Amino acid sequence: LIVFHHRGASDEADAVIEAHRERFLGPFARTPPAVFKPVWQLGFIHAADLGWDRWARDPAAELRAFLELPACRFLKHLTLGPLPRRAGTTMDFRPLLDVLVATRRPRALRTLFAGRHTGELLADAETGPIEDVLATFPGLRHVTLQGGHVRVGAIDHAELRGFAVHTLRLDRVALDDISSAVWPRLDQLVVTLGRGNCRLRDLDPIMNGASLPVLRHLGLLECWFTDELIPALASSALLPQ
Repeated sequence: LIVFHHRGASDEADAVIEAHRERFLGPFARTPPAVFKPVWQLGFIHAADLGWDRWARDPAAELRAFLELPACRFLKHLTLGPLPRRAGTTMDFRPLLDVLVATRRPRALRTLFAGRHTGELLADAETGPIEDVLATFPGLRHVTLQGGHVRVGAIDHAELRGFAVHTLRLDRVALDDISSAVWPRLDQLVVTLGRGNCRLRDLDPIMNGASLPVLRHLGLLECWFTDELIPALASSALLPQ
């Protein structure tokens, strides 16, 4: 399989994977979750999207089993969601983050998206905090958190290049966590403010640029005080970057 991938012989590689699905994918060969999209590279799973429908019993256990597959040894890019939504409950992604921290897998993780969902269910999803995940995976480069309620936590990470939060109502606690983060290599920051309790003054630590020495791309989305924000950005210390 490694040889076929190295040669770019995708048809032959796909044939090997199909012929030995149970060997490569274990229980997922027969009963994968509702969303199961592994991307292969040089004989191993390079990226994966995993999501569960309302009939899933234990997504956290399935994620753990997936990460233990030998084929996931060099998994670099992981997208998680959606999760089962049952009456009176939220889609809480924190148990999946707990699996990553407890197993310390995948060790080669570079990109994490926690909170993918179908659009109409955004309000019923919550995710974070992320501080223990960042401490467990010092090689992470890009993190996206998405949900109706997003908790961030303290951030001190030397290698992060991109960080995004998408939510309906960003609260001041989460924005304070972002503003006080230590990430000297962060190049891209995207924050959806929504209809939370944040005000223009709460963005001052971001717009003065002191903690973002190499930032090149800033997205402040669904901001309800845009008329105030634009002139503030135009005169900010961050703009020349």
